[in-house]
Amino acid sequence: MSLSLPRVLVIQHEETVPPALFGHWLAEAGMCVDVCRAYAEPIPPLSSLDASYSGLLVMGGSMDADSDDEHPWLQVTRERI
Repeated sequence: MSLSLPRVLVIQHEETVPPALFGHWLAEAGMCVDVCRAYAEPIPPLSSLDASYSGLLVMGGSMDADSDDEHPWLQVTRERI
């Protein structure tokens, strides 16, 4: 039987706001940390989140939570939460 590490998806909204210490702490706790840079790549679909991830960490940013016009990935982030 192969044991896989629990996976956590980190949604990063800006290049300047990485998971930093959170990413280190999760890795030290034995988690596999996958970072999705939402400003530059699509956020994984809900179907893969249900099957693949044990947790979700959403980073902040300088934008408002409802700044969908300037940051279209915010709506997708809310759907994933």
